[in-house]
Amino acid sequence: MLIPNSEAHEISNDSEDPLKNRVGPEVFYQAAIDNLPHWFIRKIRKDAASSCDWLCAAGQGTDLLAQRLNIKVTGVDAADDLIETARSRYARPEFLVANYLDFGVDNSAATHDVIFVINKLQRFTNPELVLENIAARAKKYLVVVIPYREYRRSSSHASSFDRGNIPASVAGSFTLIYSAVTQNAAPEDTGVDGEQIVLIYASGLEIPTLGLYLGDLKIGKESVRPEQQLERLRKELKATNQLFLDRTHQLEAKLRARDAELSARNHELSAVRHSTSWRVTSPLRSLGSAAHHGKRALLSVARLTYRRMPLPTAWKQAVRRSLLGEALPSTPASPTTPQAAIQGKWAVAPVFTPPLRGGLGRADVFVWGQADWHAQSVPQWQTALEMAHRGHRVYYFTPRFGDEEKPGFRLQTVTDNGFLNVVHLNVGNPVSIDDLNAGSMMAEALRASLVLFLIQAAPASIISILQHPFWLTWADQVPNRHLIYEISGDYQNWVGQEPGLGKLHERAIRAADLVLAPSEALAQQVRDLGGNVLLPAVDNDDVGVSRARDIIQRIEQYVPPLVSLVLVTYNKLELTDACLHSLEKNTQYKNFEVIVVDNDSRDSTPEYLREWASRGENRKIILNSDNRGFAAANNQGMREARGEYLVLLNNDTYVTPGWLGTLVRHLRRNPDIGIVGPVTNNIGNESKIQISYDSMAEMESAARIYTSSNMGEELPLYTAAFFCVAFPRAIYERVGDLDEAFGIGMFEDDDYCRRVQQNGHTVVCAEDVFIHHHHSASFNLMGMERRIKLFNDNRQVYESKWGPWVPHEYREGVKPRE
Repeated sequence: MLIPNSEAHEISNDSEDPLKNRVGPEVFYQAAIDNLPHWFIRKIRKDAASSCDWLCAAGQGTDLLAQRLNIKVTGVDAADDLIETARSRYARPEFLVANYLDFGVDNSAATHDVIFVINKLQRFTNPELVLENIAARAKKYLVVVIPYREYRRSSSHASSFDRGNIPASVAGSFTLIYSAVTQNAAPEDTGVDGEQIVLIYASGLEIPTLGLYLGDLKIGKESVRPEQQLERLRKELKATNQLFLDRTHQLEAKLRARDAELSARNHELSAVRHSTSWRVTSPLRSLGSAAHHGKRALLSVARLTYRRMPLPTAWKQAVRRSLLGEALPSTPASPTTPQAAIQGKWAVAPVFTPPLRGGLGRADVFVWGQADWHAQSVPQWQTALEMAHRGHRVYYFTPRFGDEEKPGFRLQTVTDNGFLNVVHLNVGNPVSIDDLNAGSMMAEALRASLVLFLIQAAPASIISILQHPFWLTWADQVPNRHLIYEISGDYQNWVGQEPGLGKLHERAIRAADLVLAPSEALAQQVRDLGGNVLLPAVDNDDVGVSRARDIIQRIEQYVPPLVSLVLVTYNKLELTDACLHSLEKNTQYKNFEVIVVDNDSRDSTPEYLREWASRGENRKIILNSDNRGFAAANNQGMREARGEYLVLLNNDTYVTPGWLGTLVRHLRRNPDIGIVGPVTNNIGNESKIQISYDSMAEMESAARIYTSSNMGEELPLYTAAFFCVAFPRAIYERVGDLDEAFGIGMFEDDDYCRRVQQNGHTVVCAEDVFIHHHHSASFNLMGMERRIKLFNDNRQVYESKWGPWVPHEYREGVKPRE
């Protein structure tokens, strides 16, 4: 069956081609080549088979096929400019401008012995029809490579493939003769997390010439290494087991609560019924019951009479209020529906569903606008549009605020795929952002509306692009942000009108990770203030696109300071595994290393850590032959650390999205801070907050609500508990190692905080970072008598250095841990 004409032009316009601008297409071609059977390669070489690479784009993969397989290959694409680029780059393959999905072209005009369809079909909603149309151009073979059993399906994939929807034959003339499943070798390059499958289809006339046996076909076999399959099965089993435990815990908790409530009510009821007052008042209760039923009957008659009264609505409402003492409920406003953005109509959206996230590692983009979206120039639009095209969720915060007292926001969708939206935050009585007092006048309302937006959008990592310094406070405080200050070309005008904005402008330069300057004069001003400046390249033929791509390239190339995470383990493998999994899942910070120090665990922890370290870069393990204690093991890790910032993290923790970048931001924002820690559910001081959840999935949601509501806020501490703390390397170099006199543990965190404070720095708790803590997982392995002795001994060590120990306190309204 040929693909219908309406579908045939799905990618004919190269400006809309979703297959272009992908990173590393040669990775997929390499996977295909590495997994082609030797008998197939020998056959097409022997037959001097003519080959076609369909949708070759700029020809990288086509050239790889020609070089590695040593065959004649023709690259085919519908885009003239891409074919011209391919011809200028690669001499060996031939390149042809043709649209093989064009219904109006004679399908017999250009045929090939072999057609390669590599990393294309998943982008069509009707891949079988597309493959049938392509098969009409093939004589002998179709070679197809597609993502398979995607663990995390990319939002750019219109189709997903598994054993249930891969056809065994194509167009009635090609039969599947070979398949191989392979683990994607470079998900960070391709955006594909999981496996791929290589398929070879042969024509009915070609199959008898192959002389194949069952062992040659490999259909149904898995080529993924056994250890990879085992790891995947372990993760699936662990997730299923955790879900079972979570649900069991919830049901048991509800059952206990209901039993307790029922028991209490029965006890109260029994006490009341046996009381003297109950017996004495029995006649009165009988009279009250009769009166109650009589009143209900009277009200029923009144309502029926009211409904049948032939009076105007206003009169009936007055009668109801007068006779029945009730107010007629107001008619709810009919819900509004989103209209096209170009019409400028709005839908009030107290709750919205964010679009799917883009490719792996795509941060959300918050653009803090200088003017309303429609008032911006095309070059200013272009960066946001280009980032949305690349799979980022982009939110443009307009200074055209919603004039409503109640906190909230309105959304205006700009792009068809929903990835670019204009956000109007409610502020009540808005004023111009060029007014120096605007920040203080609208601060409370603006913050409340932004908090609601953050809770619903749930960003894990944010590229915060500041176009006007009015927004600086919020652009700087959103979680895990990478701040870019884009200086407007006419900034001199608004600074001249309101000189106070000049100070905000200078603060923005100092706070930003990158400053975009429109001229060399402004770039020099940025350098004088110590800013990291970029002068975007300008292409006179296409200013907006060229500038946007230059900006995005610099954003993607930005590498934040290295952070070293040090974990100490001692048995409790299940907690260590959960902690390391949370680091992999929820650490969106681009530059960190993990150093795990094991204190002679007697379970399977050492073997697990060896395997864990082999599966990724920037992972290092130290396996001690004895239990050196908390302080000594952390010192080992810190001596190996290379980071500009150090983080000590217990293995009985579970981190939440954006945690690391936000902790580091507190340290970078305020150089007076020596140590910063997060809030948590379980600890013995002010870092513990009142929060409840029944599962880890609920935990992340509850944590997001709390941290969003407290973005940018800090709480001074006397002592930070070292279940999780971050501090600059400069502090470590001045203060030194943890004191190993405390042995296995306890009081080394109190001691280190005193030394940091003695050095002139503060200790704070970041209210916008939450980390789940099981607490005392290692100490719980000790008997109570031994724990008490350890506490008393280490307290004496501490007090010999600092005087009487001040017991830790809880914040007001928070109960001590149970």
